[in-house]
Amino acid sequence: MDDASYSHILSVFCSVYTTEAMEISYALKLISSSQYRKFCIYSDSMSVLQQLEHIESATHPILLNIADTVHCLKKKGFDIVFCWTPSHVGILGLEEWKSVETLMTNNNGGIIDILIVSKLSKDQLRIVANTPKVLTKVQNLLEGFEGDVSFKIADERYYFIFQGPECATFLEYFFLEVENLPSMCCKEYETMVVLFEYISALLTRNIDTEEDGYSMACEGGFSLIYDMQSAVDRPEMPLIGLEAKECLRIEAGKCLSGYDIDEDTTPVEAQLTHLISDRKKKEGGFPGSERILKQLRDGPSIIRRGFISKEGRLRRGDTVSSPTGQKIGFVTSGAYSPIAKEFIGMGYIDATYSTKNDEIVFNNTIKGKFHKFPFVNKGEPR
Repeated sequence: MDDASYSHILSVFCSVYTTEAMEISYALKLISSSQYRKFCIYSDSMSVLQQLEHIESATHPILLNIADTVHCLKKKGFDIVFCWTPSHVGILGLEEWKSVETLMTNNNGGIIDILIVSKLSKDQLRIVANTPKVLTKVQNLLEGFEGDVSFKIADERYYFIFQGPECATFLEYFFLEVENLPSMCCKEYETMVVLFEYISALLTRNIDTEEDGYSMACEGGFSLIYDMQSAVDRPEMPLIGLEAKECLRIEAGKCLSGYDIDEDTTPVEAQLTHLISDRKKKEGGFPGSERILKQLRDGPSIIRRGFISKEGRLRRGDTVSSPTGQKIGFVTSGAYSPIAKEFIGMGYIDATYSTKNDEIVFNNTIKGKFHKFPFVNKGEPR
């Protein structure tokens, strides 16, 4: 039986606990026939690893088998370390040149940041984060990690984002076959810019604004952008400021770290539970999982909602009240949407109020309503 069939049978007929344990047992069998002596086995299951920490007292039949195997291998000089994979989605099984959006949470279930993780090779991951504190968190984690892992800042000095339904057509002028790059995949491209200089760039196709989009990381950013603006006499790529970028983000209902989410906000409160795998929603075993799973079962006390108003701009810190004057929440970010032709925003409100009434008031003067995410649907003309 091949590995794929073996894994499929395990996932269909076994519990998460048993599946993880059997996969570890299977990995140990492969290790026993290897010429190498140092191994680090990764697992998505915290419960299994907690059992393996006290493997001498294990009672589960498969764990007893693992205990015997580990004991024999260590007598033969093997150095085996078990490590938990601190991720909410299947990063471990990610194919090369694929990307995935995930969360980094703290031990209280708060969101440190939303990350884009790309697998560049079988032993190299690339992380794109919004906040510098992610660097500190990862470095601190690695200090206590005994496996063979290194961490460094990428060489790319420039990071650009292209958004809009025509960006693939535009980028095709500079990067051949970029239109064929699937969504949430990345690839290294090379292009020639001024003075016949070749520049390498890593492009990732990801959708940040409910439209097609790419992110580009490269070293020679200014010369490439200069070429893009001057070499092609087409209007597809205007440079936009932060205000326009904010508008696109809010129209898509996306969160900005430090504004709409922070280390006191959980994925349940922020309506970001789609970034947690179904298995981890059942099993837990990740930082802050106890609080997050409790909120999944019982519901949170506050919830992120979208707002819309015809009367005035919604600004960060504005209060949200019921029509009778009861304060129920606050605004975290807002903008004017030229597509919706209304003022839009998002923030947090009392979860018990969120389904009672659509009518709300901002700062006791501006009337508005709740609005579902996104504010602008994919394909809607901009």
